[in-house]
Amino acid sequence: MHSKYVDKELLYWAKRRINVDMLLDSLRRHVIACTVCRLKCIDPPAVTTGMLYDLGYSQYDVRAFWSRLPRGEYGFTIYQLKEGEIRILFEHNVGKVQEYYCDDVRIPIDDYDAEKRPTVYTPNSHRLFVRFHGNLGGNLIRVNVVRIAKIVESYEPGLPEELLDVIRQVYWGKRPKEDLARLIVSELSRWRNIVSLLFPHLPKDDAGYVERMPILRR
Repeated sequence: MHSKYVDKELLYWAKRRINVDMLLDSLRRHVIACTVCRLKCIDPPAVTTGMLYDLGYSQYDVRAFWSRLPRGEYGFTIYQLKEGEIRILFEHNVGKVQEYYCDDVRIPIDDYDAEKRPTVYTPNSHRLFVRFHGNLGGNLIRVNVVRIAKIVESYEPGLPEELLDVIRQVYWGKRPKEDLARLIVSELSRWRNIVSLLFPHLPKDDAGYVERMPILRR
């Protein structure tokens, strides 16, 4: 495993006190926009400067967010198997940003959605992508988290927002991490037939999920 993918990056994220609320607010807004404005949301940035401003964050907050966020790719394991693992990856870089106004909020969109909509184009802007990246038996999986959230929302409206809210409360110590574990395990079990397409050899009970998902043991 390449050294840039070790779990110390997660510790770096936490110790630098990145404003997780800003990321969660952006993801929540994406879920709304993907549905209300009928976006495909295949591979958009999760966070951009324009989006943060339109969500009400100050210039100081936005600058602090980007300055504390290291550039490059880094992440942590969310599912482990002997055959490989699936990680959540954060990618912070500077590049072109195409944004579409949905309910008066700039939503960063990918090239596919930009082909059919008027956009605000910025040639060089900070952007943060969040993706699932898997290597299972030599087979690579790379899916944008916003895309997954859109799909989940279409099958079970309200679930992405509930999950983001629980993550926020657990992060700030308002709820025990066991609540997050129970929610994740419950939904994975409920959608077992679909989830098994991404996660092979699904456990038969809650203890099995916790064993294979390090994030549930933190």
